Amino acid sequence: MYSVGSGATFPFPAIGLPDDDLPRWLALLAQNLKDADDDFAYGAMARSTDIVLSKSSKHVEEKYADYLSALNKKQIVCIGPLIAADANRHGDIEIMKWLNGKNLDSTIYISFGSELFLSKKQIEEIAKGLDLCDANFLWVIRFPAEVEAGLGIRLIEEELPAGFLETVKEMGAIDKDIRPSEYRWLSMPMNVDQPMNAQLMVELGVGVVVEKDHENEVYVGEEVAKAINKVIVEKNVLYEGLRSRAQKLSETLREKEDEEVNEVAQQLLKICAKNKK
Repeated sequence: MYSVGSGATFPFPAIGLPDDDLPRWLALLAQNLKDADDDFAYGAMARSTDIVLSKSSKHVEEKYADYLSALNKKQIVCIGPLIAADANRHGDIEIMKWLNGKNLDSTIYISFGSELFLSKKQIEEIAKGLDLCDANFLWVIRFPAEVEAGLGIRLIEEELPAGFLETVKEMGAIDKDIRPSEYRWLSMPMNVDQPMNAQLMVELGVGVVVEKDHENEVYVGEEVAKAINKVIVEKNVLYEGLRSRAQKLSETLREKEDEEVNEVAQQLLKICAKNKK
């Protein structure tokens, strides 16, 4: 959820962005939005009747939803994370077999969503970081649709450093579509909504942010390894805190799922009843 303003007026500095960075960030966001207006980045809010459904959890973002409701003068209704997975997919079954052979809390999941595609340089740096630390990993590497359709060829093997797959063959699994099963975050935000999502995970105490080389605008291998060690390898106070809070958050989201879906149903029924009159 986003509103246009400045750091001076935004009441949540933990997930705020520097004023100098806001224009660039909004420009990136606008590329993926339609009908954005001067007041709200999501023009769909202006077209909504009484409520706005948000793919989020009230337990996680209630204060932000309330803030946006006040600005927009429409009720923001959180519908839950809506995490869907097909446990019967062949790939998922094979991954679960692979995971069952690993120690508990020894594996990190790496994915940048379905719309962000890493450069060869960034893939190489992440691979370098994985090679530098002692952690198992599941890594989703996706390419743009035109590449997947055969209009351009980018083979996973050619994107990675020479010999990497052989070096980590017992520790890592790389695919185009592996789904996560729990909440603990190593935040490497690239653009659009990811920086704010990363800050939110840090505020919730379930993740750490990887330091970026801002001169070259890439995450370097050494910093990737350092962050992975913090959340997976080093069994210290930070690790235990992240683990405990992540487990509690995951359990709470599952417990609240039905409650949030029921709230959405009730709100939609109200609108239907109102329109019938």
